[in-house]
Amino acid sequence: MKTNYVGTFALALATLISATGCLSPLGDDESNNDGVLPPDLNKAGSLVMRGTLRLDESVLGEFTKSYQLDGYELSVAQDATVRVEVTQAGSKRGLDTVMFVYGPKLDGEYPSEPLLIDNDSGWGKLSRITAQVPTSGTYLVVVGTKKVTGATARGKYRLLATCRSGDAASCAWAPPVTVIPLGQCPQALQTPIAACVENWQADGYEGSWLDLVDQCSDAEILAPAYDATCAGGGAEAWCLGSLEATYLTYAAPCARDVKNSMLDVACALGTTYNELKNTPHMVQLHRRVITSPSGFSTIEKNQIISAMHASSHTDVTTVAEALAAADSGEIIRIIWWDVSNRSTYVSYEYGAGDNSYGRVFFYGATTAVATIKDGDLYDCTTYVGAEGRSCTATYDCASGTQCVGIAEPTGFGVCIANGADNSPQEGATCSATSFCSFTSGLACAGLSRGSEGMCLPAWMRRAVSGTFDTPIPDNNATGATAQLVMSGIATVDMDVWLHLEIAHARRSDLKVYLRNPAGTEALVIAPTDAGEDIWIDTAVLGFSGDESVNGIWTIRVVDNKSSRTGTIHAATLTVGSRWD
Repeated sequence: MKTNYVGTFALALATLISATGCLSPLGDDESNNDGVLPPDLNKAGSLVMRGTLRLDESVLGEFTKSYQLDGYELSVAQDATVRVEVTQAGSKRGLDTVMFVYGPKLDGEYPSEPLLIDNDSGWGKLSRITAQVPTSGTYLVVVGTKKVTGATARGKYRLLATCRSGDAASCAWAPPVTVIPLGQCPQALQTPIAACVENWQADGYEGSWLDLVDQCSDAEILAPAYDATCAGGGAEAWCLGSLEATYLTYAAPCARDVKNSMLDVACALGTTYNELKNTPHMVQLHRRVITSPSGFSTIEKNQIISAMHASSHTDVTTVAEALAAADSGEIIRIIWWDVSNRSTYVSYEYGAGDNSYGRVFFYGATTAVATIKDGDLYDCTTYVGAEGRSCTATYDCASGTQCVGIAEPTGFGVCIANGADNSPQEGATCSATSFCSFTSGLACAGLSRGSEGMCLPAWMRRAVSGTFDTPIPDNNATGATAQLVMSGIATVDMDVWLHLEIAHARRSDLKVYLRNPAGTEALVIAPTDAGEDIWIDTAVLGFSGDESVNGIWTIRVVDNKSSRTGTIHAATLTVGSRWD
């Protein structure tokens, strides 16, 4: 249960710069907020957190229903005078809003009652609060709406926070951060997190173990270790006087350290062949469907024969025999760049009955690094390297690497050793038939837009995937959306590819759009052929090549006609980037 801190900050009510309209503390007539009661912060779903509000920067939102409540976090310094308002410019004409301010946040929670309330101190029926901040911290600004006579409860709005006592820098505040460098989480706190993960896995948990680490890094799991060491004023530096303080300081870096320890012994290729294709630190450099036995070097022939021996076809001795044994007479060869180790691999995969078999080799060698059996990877001998790992700042990364491509919605980027990008071929011209050297760490960028591209560091290309099963509303211009977060690449796009799986009975009803983190939306495709299972694999054009790529990408599917419905099933987004 969150504590009511309203009395603590009563001073704020006495230091209001503007008390016009219905700006008021709690306890005044309910009509001050037009009958919209403050959201119950203890009740899930009473408001939707929309993100961060920064001084002198506006955010755009939209009320799509009555009694909608949108929350934004604003960090400000003590004694700063700040105005927060729903502005006339950018807001729907006639919109009627209310505003609540909670705060500051203490121990990760907001007070249960609002500090300030306003109905229509701004333009028309829009809300505005101007106040001197009593205490440095992060405050929660909630804007809401209610349908009333002569006004509207739906429409777009623009929310703006401005510093009224100086420039934005003088009013801004950032919470102090205790930096726990990589590897510095106390082992006493890592041990229960790792044990929790193992217990979940032993019970048959089928999800990502990385997600399990996050679930296991909570206060309840850490409490016994804290009590055992810190009860009675333990001398360990991490005891910090309370479980809450220890948790807030160490939970995230301890989760990071547990993940890194597990990655140190995790196969760089994943655990299944499909996982290899969707592993973010693996970049596909070239794909070939082999249907002819000619044109292979001795090493490549031996690789193909060895790959066939992963199945029951152990009698195969030539490439011709291998093709005759493989389902449909095809073997898929893919050349991969492993960002984490800066290594090149080549995989040979084929069908045998209902299953997938093959092997993965170091490029240019007959040394297998993994075997594909029934779609799973066995006998892996290559582990996740120092690069390509998730980070929030460079102190999360191994020595010699830095955190790049942080996506604002998540705060995560990827550890990369920029100094290792020293191939003399970087910047050279390439094409679909004239490749960048497969061992150079470079990939051909720009081929989605023309016949020639440029060799750029392969880590600047990344794929992210998601499964959604989101219903597509029938005959609705807004459509259904699915989002993927891209992080860990450079700054602007060179290529954008989308693989999208949709189920719909009538393709001609649909249009598919893709919106980048900068807000630019491009038409992907308007399907016209028949069939219920829609697989879209296409380059997406329409982006400028000069807009941010790290952040939220939104897929929007619109059904323009009635009577047939469908779902967005899954998607993979691949973005190639460069420095701007």
